[in-house]
Amino acid sequence: MSETRRNRWGQYLVVPPGGGKPVGYRRATTVAAVTDSGDSLMPWGATAAIVGALRRPGLMHRWQALIAEYPDPWYGSDESKKACKRLVEECKQAGGSTDRADIGTALHAVVELIGKGHTPILQPGIRADVDAYTAMLAATGIVVDPDLLEVTVVLDEYRVAGTVDMLRVSVPGVGELIGDLKTGTSLDYSWQSITTQLAIYARADAIYRQGGADDGSLDERRPMPNVDRAHAIIFHLPAGEARCTPHVIDIQSGWANFHRSLELEGWRKRRDLAVPLAEFVGSPSPVPHVPAAPGAPSSPAAPAVSAVAALSSSGAATATPPPFDDEPTPAPPVDPAEVRGEQVRAVRSDVPDEGEQEAPAAVEALEARYRALTADQRAWIAGLAGAAQRANVSIHLKDHPTLRRFEIVRGLVALAAADLADDETVRSLVALAVADDTWPFFAALETGRIVGALHWNEAAIFARLCDKHTSGALGVEVDTAGRVRFSDPTPAA
Repeated sequence: MSETRRNRWGQYLVVPPGGGKPVGYRRATTVAAVTDSGDSLMPWGATAAIVGALRRPGLMHRWQALIAEYPDPWYGSDESKKACKRLVEECKQAGGSTDRADIGTALHAVVELIGKGHTPILQPGIRADVDAYTAMLAATGIVVDPDLLEVTVVLDEYRVAGTVDMLRVSVPGVGELIGDLKTGTSLDYSWQSITTQLAIYARADAIYRQGGADDGSLDERRPMPNVDRAHAIIFHLPAGEARCTPHVIDIQSGWANFHRSLELEGWRKRRDLAVPLAEFVGSPSPVPHVPAAPGAPSSPAAPAVSAVAALSSSGAATATPPPFDDEPTPAPPVDPAEVRGEQVRAVRSDVPDEGEQEAPAAVEALEARYRALTADQRAWIAGLAGAAQRANVSIHLKDHPTLRRFEIVRGLVALAAADLADDETVRSLVALAVADDTWPFFAALETGRIVGALHWNEAAIFARLCDKHTSGALGVEVDTAGRVRFSDPTPAA
């Protein structure tokens, strides 16, 4: 696939399975590299930058000019920091940081051409590398499918995409595997990310081909071939060394690391790990909440949705209740005895990953479904939205129509429309979505706080589980503690 459409973050623009406008799918290589330590790349990059600055006096003089204006340029200003980044990249390139990458890119292109039956005219250096590759194939009996070279695949549940070097490789004695060509001198520091990357490809939902229309209307999906999800093959063809070594790798471990990468991304975004001591032990509650509006009931037992109920009973149908506005929801104060330091330590408290913006048409359609609910059903959802807002994990959609908020509300609307509007049901579905039987059941925390804690990918799972529950596709039982437990007999692969 020609990578013609990407968003400003370099993500693939893909039309989701249900249709709509193209949305950003993160690159598989980016997600796979999250858990890399960078132990080898950082010293290598620093070395290339120093070599480049010494090779080109003009770059050294620009550093001197920048330091003359800002003695500590990294912290001098936003502009001086940007200038530092630009100069570092120029120095690295002058030091040869992109040379091997350029050679590797060319070698990839030539191997693809040969795989498709072409016989390009080559210089001696690259010809020796290509001969080593073709000799390895002949000696091992490995066959690469020429129709599945350099194709893009998508993993829709997580909105991840990537371009695979060889989507189907027949390896005698092993089977049909995902294949990848690596041209770096050493792979010693790369096996973890490589394994994760190929695990993503092997579990992709579809082959994806972008068409010529910017709106994605000409894009195409094709079924994935039946490839092994436990193993993949790497062809190590170090550029300029005229040798090629095949390696079989364990991509089951890579799939587990993919999920660790998602967790680590969330961990890196946390900004709530430190709480001032006075707030932690002495304030009424470290959990943010919206103060009660003047005249609002102050008892914790007072319903948080009284404003919505009043709106519904008054017949003011033109007003939009939560979660399709962004006005603060009147709420009673939180009892200091209910939520203190022990709950802050115990419950998930990272800032949820919102994901991409949802298409306006989809949000409008969801609002129409919400308005079609009864007053009591809307009041239930509005109460959850108010609790989420008080805990700083809002699910309001008007000014922030993100994928996380959209999927949470979509799931709640599906439950309400099926007369399954029940807090215990929501908690149990959240527990199944995140595979955690602890914090989703903390009684001291409001149900809106629990469902609002979901990240975008978990919210998508939650909404799908809500759909399955309304259709009767989930298993259900009551455990010894009297809690409802759901099970999904047909989880997504």
